[in-house]
Amino acid sequence: MRFVWFYGAFGVVSGFLTPHLSDGLRAVLPEWTIIEVPISLWLAGVAFGLALATATACVFVFRPRQLLIIPYVLVGWFCAVQICVRIGADEPTSYAHPSTIAEDAGSCVQLDGTEPLPAARTSDQECFEIVPAIARAEDGSLNRYWRSVSAYFVAGAVGALITALGIPVATRRLLARRTYLAIALSGALVAVIWFVLAGAIAALRADQHWYALFVPWQAAIAMAIGRSIGPRA
Repeated sequence: MRFVWFYGAFGVVSGFLTPHLSDGLRAVLPEWTIIEVPISLWLAGVAFGLALATATACVFVFRPRQLLIIPYVLVGWFCAVQICVRIGADEPTSYAHPSTIAEDAGSCVQLDGTEPLPAARTSDQECFEIVPAIARAEDGSLNRYWRSVSAYFVAGAVGALITALGIPVATRRLLARRTYLAIALSGALVAVIWFVLAGAIAALRADQHWYALFVPWQAAIAMAIGRSIGPRA
């Protein structure tokens, strides 16, 4: 269990650092993309890769091969983002577009992430009605909602699985098939739970850095990896 919590702590730290690394890279790198994924966002996965490599080096004697986990993390991160993009997953947040309403109007325009509705500019008053992801689903976008759920499930699983594939390369310790399955399932469940909760809880929707996703996801995967390479291995 010592290995589990040790790796988990590194996962928590990298989860908090990931969005800030992405912001920093965006400020210095060209606005290039690789198949619709910004380079700054893709390279932000280095934070988690370094966290896993550092945890492994602290547990065992440092070996250069331990750094090989980083490209696996980057590939997993890239594939996870691509899955969400290709499937068309929604962000679990409400989109607000200013809409000017008439002075005698008594209701707000519904803002649900779709194309903004035309509105006559008859006053300077602006009004928003925020509709979370789950509410949009109940109003007739059920297929879109569940498509997003499935996208995050698959993306979370694929990202975790590809990361786990780098463990034998970095540590020379083979993992059992059930371990790969457990790691992939952990990644999938954390991603889905985050999407569902963020669509229902305003505080999570306001999390612009997605700490509620990055921190528990990276911590869960790191803990599963720590358990897999513990003393029993």
